[in-house]
Amino acid sequence: APRWRDPGSRAGAKPLRPAPRPTSAWRKYRRAVPVHHEKLSISSDKREMTLDVTARVRAAVTRSKVREGICVVNVAHTTAGIFVNENADADVQRDLEARGHELEVQVARAHPGDVEQGLDQAELVPKGGDYRHAEGNSPAHIKAVLVGNDVALSVHEGELVLGTWQGIFFADFDGPRERSATVTVIGD
Repeated sequence: APRWRDPGSRAGAKPLRPAPRPTSAWRKYRRAVPVHHEKLSISSDKREMTLDVTARVRAAVTRSKVREGICVVNVAHTTAGIFVNENADADVQRDLEARGHELEVQVARAHPGDVEQGLDQAELVPKGGDYRHAEGNSPAHIKAVLVGNDVALSVHEGELVLGTWQGIFFADFDGPRERSATVTVIGD
């Protein structure tokens, strides 16, 4: 019986195949894939705000000299996030910031005897909820989870691939603070 088994397998499970041994051709053509890391320092001056970091990410991609690959922007904070949205009209971000502290969702509620439904507004992340976190910034943690802490974008012909109206935005939900984001570009 082959001696290579999955250590987590049960008795009688099929053994795993051994990994193929590299050939001399493999050694001849193997090469490392370039990886470029860059840290962006970001300062917020309000409790909740978004900052357009598109130009800074594009510059990092240019400095990486990667022609074809992937760019990942990561935020290593639990009360901040990163997202892609429209950047052609500044009012879109203003609207997001104005409504961001409320994050309201429409909740459908059926009225007895009515054909149509009525709509109530409920806060998705209430400011004064029954939170137990001692710092008092639980809504910021929840908003960061909803927004997300990374975006992955294509790099083609040395350029970051974004739609015509798209930009990359850093969102701070617990400012003002000094923050950072990491730009990682991988490819050829």
